[in-house]
Amino acid sequence: SSNDFWSRPEDVTKLQEHLVNAAAVKSVTVPNATHYVHLDRMNRGRGHFLTEIIAFLNEAPPAARSAVQN
Repeated sequence: SSNDFWSRPEDVTKLQEHLVNAAAVKSVTVPNATHYVHLDRMNRGRGHFLTEIIAFLNEAPPAARSAVQN
């Protein structure tokens, strides 16, 4: 989230470097959202956040989707 007071851009970079066993990694910045975007109102970034998660999961390989469903 662009207004995240807790996580810095370098934290995102470091996390991506450590996700070596992930089937896919995608970084998205939600404009004008805070660290708590997942708890906020739909029009304050939560809708964008959820749309990105759903799209990412729909693009995931079948093995990754079944792991999430179990």
